[in-house]
Amino acid sequence: MATRIVAPGGANTPVKGITIAGPDHSRLGDQSASTEGYTVEQYRIILETIAGRAATLNNVLMFLQSNMDAWQGSVLTDAAQAIVEGIGAMADGAIGGEVLGSAEDWHYGPNFTRAGKAGAA
Repeated sequence: MATRIVAPGGANTPVKGITIAGPDHSRLGDQSASTEGYTVEQYRIILETIAGRAATLNNVLMFLQSNMDAWQGSVLTDAAQAIVEGIGAMADGAIGGEVLGSAEDWHYGPNFTRAGKAGAA
């Protein structure tokens, strides 16, 4: 059974200052500015999408464990990497890009943003 989180003002109330459980995240600074604007319902959609992609990734990795030729293994490894990039980009975007940055950073690598800056060669 899934637990549904609802803000005091309802599902469409913007959530401010998410408290992140786990390791000390104080080095990340104030999270309120990066999480402002998403509603509880939007966070639910983000988490539901991430969970679905993680389930797909689990299936891909299970196939990868079976006996297959090198080409099939390579294709499944590429698929797993693409799924992980999408999961990471969604989760990182929901917390303001504090892990790697924007979706572009996740999908194209850290040099993508720098390449677009004025004066980049």
